[in-house]
Amino acid sequence: MLLVALTRWSRSPSPELVAAEVQVLAPLLGVGAYELRLALSGQLPVVLLETDDPARAKALLAGLRGRGHGAVACDGASVASSAAMFPAKSFGFEPDALVFECPGQPAARVAHAEVLAWVMATHAREEDSSREVREKKLSLSRAALSGGLVRSKTTTVTQRGSALETERVLYVLSRTGRGHVLLRETRLHYTGLGPRMGKSTTESFTTLTQVLRQQVPRALFDDRLLKQRAASSLQVSRTSSSRTVVTSNESDVDVAVHLLAVAFLQGQL
Repeated sequence: MLLVALTRWSRSPSPELVAAEVQVLAPLLGVGAYELRLALSGQLPVVLLETDDPARAKALLAGLRGRGHGAVACDGASVASSAAMFPAKSFGFEPDALVFECPGQPAARVAHAEVLAWVMATHAREEDSSREVREKKLSLSRAALSGGLVRSKTTTVTQRGSALETERVLYVLSRTGRGHVLLRETRLHYTGLGPRMGKSTTESFTTLTQVLRQQVPRALFDDRLLKQRAASSLQVSRTSSSRTVVTSNESDVDVAVHLLAVAFLQGQL
């Protein structure tokens, strides 16, 4: 599946600019103006087209760039998922490389020259659950009607709950296109920072990001994805008495990170 995405506006975005682009692009994309306006009013990069037709993808890409916008096209199969990246738990520094470790796996050594980009983002996971609970309650009316033989009644009550988890992450992208590393704020050991280690996980993660940028200053640094993106993946599990719906924005963030890297390489940011 080919993806075509808008990665940069031709000029500072405004309601007038978005409205003008909606008028031009909606007929080309075959989508409603309202739907497209919502998409274009969000954070870039935004995927405008998913297609198996290379000619259509090429035409849209040319059209977007011809209007002065930044745009890229790529194969959706080339997007690296967070789950496939090296899940670093600790880190170390060498004169010309970064070393990441995870128990049970060989260490990942990333040379400074191989680092393409540092991309910060927020992963969000929301869980909504509902559970049917059978409760017995004292029933004075039943007791009276039955002469005291039946004193309770059973009712079914639905209990609902919702929980949202967010976490800052740092994608360490390699120029080789493989061997990417994912740093998760709450799953790292920060002893590698030595005396620079902060008093909290939040402080340490921020310091680590600054240190890494200093190690490879020529690599792209982008933190626009810290602003939480909408959840795109959905999981539903059921039992006879419960139902759990889990949504996550991880896959959507993975795509956005890949698009930023492609746009950086092609001068489309």
